[in-house]
Amino acid sequence: AAAIGNVAARMAHEIQNPLNFVTNFALLAADLMKEMETMDNNEQKEAMLTLRENIDKINHHGIRAAEIIRRLQEYTRTGKVQDFLEGN
Repeated sequence: AAAIGNVAARMAHEIQNPLNFVTNFALLAADLMKEMETMDNNEQKEAMLTLRENIDKINHHGIRAAEIIRRLQEYTRTGKVQDFLEGN
């Protein structure tokens, strides 16, 4: 039971960080889109660049979270969960 608790805690810690980035950049993107309704064309162009950067960051951290899950699944299949817990 303690080992399962350790795995769950490690998974939560590993996955929480990229998911926080996904959530934060998604909220920033949504807020920026609302603001764009009142901007002139030049301001909108700058905002679009920022929006694109935010979307790229959302994608990057989503892929990062998926990779953490894939690695954990691989360690689980090979019976080497301890390696995952130790960060190897």
